[in-house]
Amino acid sequence: TGSASLAGTLQVVNLGGALSFNAPYTILTAAGGTSGAFDTVNSGLGIAVTPIYGTNTVQLSLAPNALAPIISGAPGATSNQTGVASAIDAAVAGGGDASALLPVFAQSTIGGIQSGLDQISGEV
Repeated sequence: TGSASLAGTLQVVNLGGALSFNAPYTILTAAGGTSGAFDTVNSGLGIAVTPIYGTNTVQLSLAPNALAPIISGAPGATSNQTGVASAIDAAVAGGGDASALLPVFAQSTIGGIQSGLDQISGEV
């Protein structure tokens, strides 16, 4: 019950559970309606988060950002990391679903993304 006035920063964190790209997730329901909007939305480096504002709900849609530009030129970036990132980016651009790799995209640091790419490539 009640209404919700939105403003400020929305910090998106994965609290567990299976998530998918390009699927709406309801994060707020207010029977009395919603007003306003978040000024800023923060999430992992590899994820673009788009709020969808409804009359009584706020949903989020998650989409993958390109990984290669994020790690390109990063300190310690390896050719394996760059190759895996480029292959993932090409697959997504071709319509592939990268949802199974969402934990790699959700990292908040470049080092975290690099580590995830190492795991995918098999680099130790």
